[in-house]
Amino acid sequence: MFSQQLFNSVQLGMLFAFAGVGLTLIFGVLKLADFAYGSTFMLGGYATYEFITKWHMPFVLAAILSVLLLTLVGFVLERLLLAPFRNSPDAQLISGLAVYLLIKAASTIWLGSNPETIPTVAHGLVKIGGVIMPYDRLISMGVAIVLIVAVWLFLKATHIGRLTRAVSESRTRARLLGVPVAAFEIGAMGIGSGISALAGSLLGSIFAVQPGFDDYALFTSFVLIVLGGLGSIWGAVIGGIIIGATQVLGGAYISSQYATGFPFVILILILLVRPNGLLGKGGRVA
Repeated sequence: MFSQQLFNSVQLGMLFAFAGVGLTLIFGVLKLADFAYGSTFMLGGYATYEFITKWHMPFVLAAILSVLLLTLVGFVLERLLLAPFRNSPDAQLISGLAVYLLIKAASTIWLGSNPETIPTVAHGLVKIGGVIMPYDRLISMGVAIVLIVAVWLFLKATHIGRLTRAVSESRTRARLLGVPVAAFEIGAMGIGSGISALAGSLLGSIFAVQPGFDDYALFTSFVLIVLGGLGSIWGAVIGGIIIGATQVLGGAYISSQYATGFPFVILILILLVRPNGLLGKGGRVA
């Protein structure tokens, strides 16, 4: 049973980590706690569900269209609701919170409150040493791992990635070097929103998509990036695995009723020892 729970912990943790990477990218570049992140996560899951069930698309195509759609939404949110308040962090926070609450209310009215499960990406399972590993969870975990590494390599090894890191370090210095900062801010918000949409699609094929899914995604993502260290991609990965393990193992061996609360206890304990998180380095994106 422990081996099974360990697999479940890693699988869930990697999906959490992938969701956290998108929020890490947004925070690193915009220096903004994006409350709308949970909304794009939930809408990504709903969009994939609608594309599959109403338009009869295969999962892969539905997920790709969902990512493209929510990336565009991220661009619009950044230009219309965040950019006008660039010099007022408090106004940005209020604007993001307003979007979050508005989308929550609209989604409940439009989509209803019934949970909807996204049809699985693959059927079947493999059993190794008594551990049951469904194909859909293996694929979801594999996609998350590949894309996390891809984002890290993009930031580390490409010219645009290095410019993104420069903007995250200092907007003023980047402008003096001729970097079009506004373009990178739009890009970070759009790509981060696209990542959240894909994470919502992958998790929505395991759990049900419903109003409240945004709360779960938002608070989980915030906890893991604070736990791992704001601005650190690998910190988000470590934080995601810790949260996945805490929820799964805590729910299995202590109390499933309080499983979602265990990560907050871990967060408090780690911040008492490491106030900047496990790998926190002052907001860098990498």
